Amino acid sequence: FLAYAERILKIHDEAISAFSYKGLHGSIIFGSPEDYLSAFFPALLKSFGTMYPDVEIKVVSAPTVELRTLINARQVDLALVSTPNPGDAPDVVRRESLVWVGSRPTLELYDFGDTVPLALAASNAIDHKGAREAMTRAGLRNKIAYASNSLAGLIAVARSGLA
Repeated sequence: FLAYAERILKIHDEAISAFSYKGLHGSIIFGSPEDYLSAFFPALLKSFGTMYPDVEIKVVSAPTVELRTLINARQVDLALVSTPNPGDAPDVVRRESLVWVGSRPTLELYDFGDTVPLALAASNAIDHKGAREAMTRAGLRNKIAYASNSLAGLIAVARSGLA
């Protein structure tokens, strides 16, 4: 009976160890849009890496639409994505408003003539759609001067004053 009890306790201890944070190993693939990577991921990665030092962390940078596809295909384990309707999301981590950015502290719409040039993420991005809808609601003519999922590219265009 004692040998049987010792075996049960050993198996119990192995099970507890397997599910403890310190025993966690393997790899995880995090997905995030590029702008979230620079803003939110350093702290997240530091915290995760400290809690799970034996887990290899892989990061995939892609727009939300692509990340949702990768999640559904099980090519990404966990993703931080955007949604226009927070009620549709299982877990809301952050809420933020759409903001306009320009090359100078103050820009007047008449600086651009009758058509406002825009630098936006690719057309399937949530912020692209939101910006175009806001321009339409305001009755402002606009054109896409630059579209890209590259945050660095969008910043460069904004700094140049072209959009």
